[in-house]
Parts: sequence; structure tokens; C-alpha cells
Amino acid sequence: MAIPTDRGYAILTRTADGKLTVSVSTSVPHAGDAHDVFAQHVGEPRVHIDPGVQLVKQGQRSWTTQQVKVFVGPDGLVSIAPTGAGR
Repeated sequence: MAIPTDRGYAILTRTADGKLTVSVSTSVPHAGDAHDVFAQHVGEPRVHIDPGVQLVKQGQRSWTTQQVKVFVGPDGLVSIAPTGAGR
């Protein structure tokens, strides 16, 4: 069964062992603090981020400045891409 595409703000948190957690939320009000997280991809060794996605980085956390699409491709890689809105 395919994992659906989520749309929202993506927050990437790197753990001490270098793995990533990608959270998808309705908003990012303060310094990458996710609000109303509705999806997570935990313990990912790597994540593909489309060059069109803008990120803000602070410490071990990064977050998108606008809503994006977060999905798992056929190869199992979590991807973050622009939604296409405003293009």
C-alpha cells in the first residue's frame, strides 16, 4: 500500500546518531516548534529535499518557510517538494 502525500510545514530534526525525523504540521509558529503535527517519518537515514524548498536552520532542527508535499517514493526515500502553489 502506498503512503499518501501529506501537505503542510515540514520540520526536520537530526538526532545524535545522524538520523532524521520529519514531522508535518499545520504551522511552525516559533523557531521550528511544530504545531498540530499530523504525520511523522522517524529514524530516516536520509531525506531528499527539492532545491525549490526553502529551509530555516537552527541547531539540529530545520523547517520549511511555506507548505510543502512530504511523501515516500517507490524507493522508500522520504521526499520534500514544493506544493506547486504560487508557481
